[in-house]
Amino acid sequence: MGFIKLDFLVSAPVEHVWNLGLQAERIPEWQFDVIAVKGTDGPINQKGAKYILVYKKVGMLLDSPVEISRYEPENLTIETTGQTPLGGVF
Repeated sequence: MGFIKLDFLVSAPVEHVWNLGLQAERIPEWQFDVIAVKGTDGPINQKGAKYILVYKKVGMLLDSPVEISRYEPENLTIETTGQTPLGGVF
């Protein structure tokens, strides 16, 4: 199994970035390959929150279900688990 690691450098205050990251509907603004988010109606600020990332690859819309598996606002930590559009997991 291969691994993919993504690092982001953001020139903004950490609190601004943290708050933006908790707005699922805005993920397409900063995650280059996501075109939409569905299945959520508010902030993703608790363990167990779920949403679906929608990717467009070779003309097809592909869903990627995501669940918040760890949420620690005091440490500015959030982790997700889910399925990639092509059957992998993260």
